[in-house]
Amino acid sequence: MKILIVDDQELVFQSLEKFLIDHGYDFTNVYTVTDVVKILNTSKPNPITTDTNIPAEATKNQSKKEDKTFKKRK
Repeated sequence: MKILIVDDQELVFQSLEKFLIDHGYDFTNVYTVTDVVKILNTSKPNPITTDTNIPAEATKNQSKKEDKTFKKRK
């Protein structure tokens, strides 16, 4: 199982990193919304943990883009 961690604070990632390594999880960490899109275009991580406080400016431009990759699931 590949876990994607999305957080713009290094300390949060470092806190999760030791736990995930100790328990044998495969994971990737990204810091920006742009990086999330790049990862999701090349792999299908499951689950995803995400920062709920990513600065609005970081997501505003990305949310304006329409990406057919992210279709609503039925």
